[in-house]
Amino acid sequence: MKILLCTALFWLGIQSTTFGQTQDRYIHLTYKPGWPRIKEIPFDQVRVFDNRYDTGKFKIEENGVFPPIEDRLDKSTALSIEAYMKEALASTKKKKGLVYFSIRELEFGNIQELSGNLYVKADVYANQEGQLRKVLSSSRVYPFNQSYAHTIEKALRNLLAETVERCKGKRFSDTLSYSLAQVNTNVRADWAAYPIIVHHPAASVGIYWSFEDFRNNHLDTSSFWIEREADSTVRLRYPSSDKLLAKKYINIARVWALTYHDTLYFPLLNKYLLPLQKENNSFHFYLPEPLPDMYTIICGEMPYVFRAHGPQVTYYSDRAIALAPVVPEQAGINTGPKSYAKPHDQRGKLARNCYLNMDTGDIIYY
Repeated sequence: MKILLCTALFWLGIQSTTFGQTQDRYIHLTYKPGWPRIKEIPFDQVRVFDNRYDTGKFKIEENGVFPPIEDRLDKSTALSIEAYMKEALASTKKKKGLVYFSIRELEFGNIQELSGNLYVKADVYANQEGQLRKVLSSSRVYPFNQSYAHTIEKALRNLLAETVERCKGKRFSDTLSYSLAQVNTNVRADWAAYPIIVHHPAASVGIYWSFEDFRNNHLDTSSFWIEREADSTVRLRYPSSDKLLAKKYINIARVWALTYHDTLYFPLLNKYLLPLQKENNSFHFYLPEPLPDMYTIICGEMPYVFRAHGPQVTYYSDRAIALAPVVPEQAGINTGPKSYAKPHDQRGKLARNCYLNMDTGDIIYY
């Protein structure tokens, strides 16, 4: 089988943009009157744990400004939320009690189809007769409204109101008792249970048509082979003895991910296939130069990056440096040597190490 292997990427004609720092913009949360009339709240103390995947920023302003602006709360996330909740509860009579909030997600989406929404995921626990009981697990999406602060405040106000109602009625999510160590665990612990993390793909060859398919390891195991057209576009073809059917192809833009010879691949700019590596209950890809960084791509400076039904972003890993672009003339993909040197440590050059949010399919980049 003949393999077309180019170890240099400059011929792609893509200009790389790198930056060595970011601008931090700090957001202050302020309680505004509007709390439901409650005679008494069944707890007087709150403690917040920041158990998000990314415990720093909650948004990067993807507007093409360099250096990029990272939006953060003015204190640590845990302290900012604690202060907001204490302020909200301050004027209401309270009973003695302690409630723990484990914030597992609080971020505005990065990629196009998730941007404009605030994603909030939290578990709440209360101390009940000396035992920690789970009050609720909440996962909600809030459209951006007026400002980042206003949108986050609305989400926290709703979470607090639901917590108060459930604690008043002593309504718990289950009958289990939890330790403080179980309460204060990163969201990656949840991701460990997703089928794509637990198991390898169900077959050595197959296609994931959506992020949900990928996360749940629902693989279309139909056989296919891969070819590269004169314009460098990668296309998938199903083998068929019917000459007309054999001429039909599946555009790579329709594919969220695929597996070939037990290696996961993601589409790149609707043309290339590059491997994706499992790491810390997520998946990691690396953007090597001279390709653009993820900030540049998401800002829309690269055409045809996104598609309507799911993210079509550039997925890389360490192996991509030597692998891209690798496309066979007839069948399969050359996975290349089994190991490569790690890419040069690009300290100060951000947005090249990227991770997959396994709850939403968003891209978290550094």
